[in-house]
Amino acid sequence: MAICTNWAMVVSRVLERDEFEIWLNDFLAVNGLPVPVLDPKTAHEYGLNFSRAWGLWDMYDHSVSRRADVVDAYASHFIQGFEQYSAAKDDYLVAGHWVAQFGMFALQPLLGGR
Repeated sequence: MAICTNWAMVVSRVLERDEFEIWLNDFLAVNGLPVPVLDPKTAHEYGLNFSRAWGLWDMYDHSVSRRADVVDAYASHFIQGFEQYSAAKDDYLVAGHWVAQFGMFALQPLLGGR
């Protein structure tokens, strides 16, 4: 599970939007945005792009500025995760049921839920 983006997701849900904007700008200045895992080697890496996407969406959705770089990172992580899952979905040891769940959580904001 992604640590930094999910930490940002938690912070986005406890701070007011203007406070979160300040926190987010500082957080990204120090950490930058993650890049998608392009060649996953382990089962856990197959789910990482999706779990990063959850936090990236909240970072985007809860900020005042709705930064284009953050929503672009969300889209890149979701697309990469989807393509990887599609390629390995029949190999349970690589992409067990939980990777599909992670994908659904990553997609959920686009369908109007959290």
